[in-house]
Amino acid sequence: MIAYTDALPHAHQHLWSLWPPPPEWVRRLPVGKRVEGGWYFNYSLEPLRLIDDGLGPRFAGPKGFIVTDECHIHIVSQHETLRFETQE
Repeated sequence: MIAYTDALPHAHQHLWSLWPPPPEWVRRLPVGKRVEGGWYFNYSLEPLRLIDDGLGPRFAGPKGFIVTDECHIHIVSQHETLRFETQE
């Protein structure tokens, strides 16, 4: 079982290896959550300037990823998302 402190560098490396964020946005790495097989992290984009138009973020794609106990990255598909977001 991988420790959170060991999973965190893998999560950061994965997040920063992705395509650049849209202009005026920045990537954030929320706190991970232990799930079966590793640590789950949500993808997070935040605006550099807070402008609330009431519509919320309008980006599509997977909501998160897992750093597995074997130190691999598993992108969580849309149909898996609910399972990992609700797991205690």
